[in-house]
Amino acid sequence: MQSLALKSPHAPAFHQHRRRRISSVQATTTSPPVAAPPKLNRHSSRITEPKSQGASQAVLYGVGLSDEDLRKPQVGISSVWYEGNTCNMHLLRLSEAVREGVIEAGMVGFRFNTIGVSDAISMGTRGMCYSLQSRDLIADSIETVMAAQWYDANISIPGCDKNMPGTIMAMGRLNRPSIMVYGGTIKPGHHQGNSFDIVSAFQCYGEYVSGSISDEQRVNVLRNSCPGAGACGGMYTANTMASAIETMGMSLPYRYSSFLMFLKDAQPTCHSFASQTRVILGIDKGKVVIIRGEGPKGGPGMPEMLTPTSAIMGAGLGKECALLTDGRFSGGSHGFVVGHICPEAQEGGPIGLIQTGDQITIDVAKKKIDVNLTEEQLEERRKRWTPPSYKANRGVLYKYIKSVQSASQGCVTDE
Repeated sequence: MQSLALKSPHAPAFHQHRRRRISSVQATTTSPPVAAPPKLNRHSSRITEPKSQGASQAVLYGVGLSDEDLRKPQVGISSVWYEGNTCNMHLLRLSEAVREGVIEAGMVGFRFNTIGVSDAISMGTRGMCYSLQSRDLIADSIETVMAAQWYDANISIPGCDKNMPGTIMAMGRLNRPSIMVYGGTIKPGHHQGNSFDIVSAFQCYGEYVSGSISDEQRVNVLRNSCPGAGACGGMYTANTMASAIETMGMSLPYRYSSFLMFLKDAQPTCHSFASQTRVILGIDKGKVVIIRGEGPKGGPGMPEMLTPTSAIMGAGLGKECALLTDGRFSGGSHGFVVGHICPEAQEGGPIGLIQTGDQITIDVAKKKIDVNLTEEQLEERRKRWTPPSYKANRGVLYKYIKSVQSASQGCVTDE
């Protein structure tokens, strides 16, 4: 009835009155304001728009940008590419593919690099002291380039262990649109019907020392454990971090979790060692191996204990020998192991007071680790204890020692 009245010139007065009222309402009603489109280049415009930033714009013209490009959002593409590691050797190629995708989406992509450390290469050596601190250095370097260059968004392409948390830490600091693209995992190695991965290469030494394989067999394992590019082929650190970061929503969804394998459960008196390098021979069943002085400050860098745990497992002592440490464990470590013990030995923690021959009780159900000593005995040892000298007194490791927090605080360096 209402629509007919509005269309008919002969409508009754009642309907004419309604028409006037409707017209009045329509005349005074305003549409809601249209929201302005988001400014996707709100960071890069700080250097691309002001006339006072002529030098900035001159450099951007110099690298090939046009007037139209200067108005586009700029995406920083950070890859952890370097040639000396199977986990990272292919990332430069991936970064070029990402850059092409950014350009197709109507934006400008700028690639830059950051450093990385191969945990497989550095494991069991002083090089492992640089592994954990590389995480913070990766975060620092990505934050530095992104902030200094005024990029609007970040796409990071990591490949190995500490690469992943390093890139995510940088994204959290920057709080700009960001996503991680994982470099992917390696294919398994094969030889004479057997499958191998990087942990096979670690464990074969323990098997060789125990006499269960020959030296020729050991070398064959090494030659066939890493058949090409990609991160270590198991649910070790790299693949675990990639899966966790996907769950956090910080990487492409459904890229890793759909391919994950089912995980099985990881497979008395003590011997204490000042470092992991001595823990290869002379360990008996029923012993607790303690490796100390390997924490964030003592290591420095909280080295991973994959070498000694692999030696223990390879020697067939995984169920009869426990290992305690203030160091870290790789995702490839398994067996009866307890790490990340705080406070660390360098800071006067109880792990630094234990001596060879002390009786250790590890109660998994109660989540307790006890040494069979009285408080008086521990206090007497504490009085005689003196802090060891730092293992670095200059360079990046010394700076790390001075700034790193406890493992219970995530070993961060910016607090």
